[in-house]
Amino acid sequence: MQTDSDGLTSHLQADDYFDAATYPQATFTSSNFTKVDGGKTQIDGTLTIKGTSKDITLMADVTDTYLTTTYSLDRTQFNVGGPAGGLKGVNANVPVEIKLIWE
Repeated sequence: MQTDSDGLTSHLQADDYFDAATYPQATFTSSNFTKVDGGKTQIDGTLTIKGTSKDITLMADVTDTYLTTTYSLDRTQFNVGGPAGGLKGVNANVPVEIKLIWE
């Protein structure tokens, strides 16, 4: 986890967010790729963050040179950060953009 602010990066790596000292990696393991209507590829798999695993589905654009997808991650399902909502609450849904380039 890296941000443009050293203070924010340290805060997000702390125990109450990603606990990077205990859980240095998040993983996604794909189990199935399926072509669907509209030229998209459905990617089913398991996302693991902070020792919590959830099955998720990504809808991706796949070409001969890259894969791109977006995902709305509900951080509360993985015990990242405090509760959502309230005056000082952080939104539960975090937008994630992924681009993999084949080499």
